[in-house]
Amino acid sequence: MATTANKTTDVKKVSDTLNAAFLPGPVDKFQFSNCSQELINNFYFKRVQQFIEADSEIIEINDFNAVAIWVAPGKTYPSAQWDEPNECVDEFKKKAKVIIEDYQYDKIPHWTLVFIGKDPSQNKGSISPLINPYLSKAKEQDVPVLLFAVNDHAKDIYIHFGFKVLATIKIGEGKVDSNGDRDSNGVGLAVYMMAYNHKDRE
Repeated sequence: MATTANKTTDVKKVSDTLNAAFLPGPVDKFQFSNCSQELINNFYFKRVQQFIEADSEIIEINDFNAVAIWVAPGKTYPSAQWDEPNECVDEFKKKAKVIIEDYQYDKIPHWTLVFIGKDPSQNKGSISPLINPYLSKAKEQDVPVLLFAVNDHAKDIYIHFGFKVLATIKIGEGKVDSNGDRDSNGVGLAVYMMAYNHKDRE
């Protein structure tokens, strides 16, 4: 298996991997509950395109078995665009903005791990090469790393890499259950804002 990641601009392959990785998850079930597969495919394609145009770092490993999108300090983080209002995205954006400002990540230079996904139909090794080099870069630059974990499994993986939970937001309360399925009495979904700071590890 490959031990180093490769930079890529292959929008189709990156978007296909992200689509395969996230769509079974509760947040994507909520986000795309009223969308056809074609619309979902188009969303991921356009989203990856946005990050390429914003000069983000897009990397893959093991022939696109796993991919990641990183935004460097000082680079623009493009906002997701929808043709129509999306209640999941709108609620997340509103609540995320509040906690990002609370922790001053709107002012602090930092790396952002936007997406990391692995095709569940394949099993080709670790995601470490998609993460560790950027944690090293952050240490060299003396800046933290920020991300949002969309489920408990992802949160636990990031904790293993040294991330800490800063805040938890709930989305979809009274709209979806913990699996992302529509439920007017649903408890909603927890999303975790997490940060890695090399100083906490020294």
